[in-house]
Amino acid sequence: AAPPPSGVCRRGVVPAAMLPASLSAKWLPRDFVEASQTGGFLTVLAYAVMFIVFILELKSYFSTSMRSSLLLDHDSGRGQMQVNVDFDMLGVDCRNLNVLVIDQERNEPVKSFARELRLRSIGGTAETSVHTYKSTENEEEEHEQLHKQLEQTDGAAELDSDWADSHDGFKHKSFDHVIQFHDFILINFFAGWCVHCQQFAPMWNELAQKLNATTFEDRDGQQRKVTAIKMNCVDFQGTCREQGIAAFPTIRLYQSNGKLAVFKEHRSIEKITSWIEMTVRMTSYGWNSHHSELHPGCSVRGYLKIPRVPGRLEFMAGGGGPKLQPP
Repeated sequence: AAPPPSGVCRRGVVPAAMLPASLSAKWLPRDFVEASQTGGFLTVLAYAVMFIVFILELKSYFSTSMRSSLLLDHDSGRGQMQVNVDFDMLGVDCRNLNVLVIDQERNEPVKSFARELRLRSIGGTAETSVHTYKSTENEEEEHEQLHKQLEQTDGAAELDSDWADSHDGFKHKSFDHVIQFHDFILINFFAGWCVHCQQFAPMWNELAQKLNATTFEDRDGQQRKVTAIKMNCVDFQGTCREQGIAAFPTIRLYQSNGKLAVFKEHRSIEKITSWIEMTVRMTSYGWNSHHSELHPGCSVRGYLKIPRVPGRLEFMAGGGGPKLQPP
């Protein structure tokens, strides 16, 4: 058969390129084929969702968070379970660390059927930093000028306030300014969920009132004021992490130059007051330039076999002293 003349189409033949979109994809909804207000809205919504997911992924990539995990092994024997522990506890000496499971109903330690824990000291330096004693009139004048400057910019009420609540009406912008504003400041780092902190709270309030009416003599014979504040490590978790707080409650004494000392004895008003009096007179011994100089941490590996009862895992420092936060 002869080919059709140029520019002539055979009957019943329609070029594929000329088919409308609605005929080439009849099974798709109209909003996906033809332009409409609904389709435009869905497109904008999809872009918005992708942008939000991108921002969240980017934030997750650049942020770090503390995480603890527990692995519970089911024991073949009835009524028993094995708790495996594998963690590094920074800022706590192995000699003072104990791992316990507390009965939730009786609120007492659960007796273990078997217990194997390996404790190993890690990191840090045990030596106390020694600093050359240097006190001049210029340093006193510089501190006095800084004190007045901070009082004008931040306000005395802001710098003297407790960091007990992030919604107490204060800004709590700079922990460094709080340290620099005072000659000496005693800080109680606590957590609201910590039972030991709750028991210590009345004693701390009494101690704070006593310090407000007391001065302490430094090495030069000058009377120094020691201000007492408390820091909520739940509301201000970032600040506590920067300060290396690993146990609650932790009591530290700071100088205006940032040096710090830690109270490690049994907590009582008399012992804390005597410790402050002794430490204020010291110029090097007992003071550290950074919390990493305080003492090494402890690496704990092992397991406990305990009865299968409702309970909680606790890391205890000393003889039931501060309660530790998860590493």
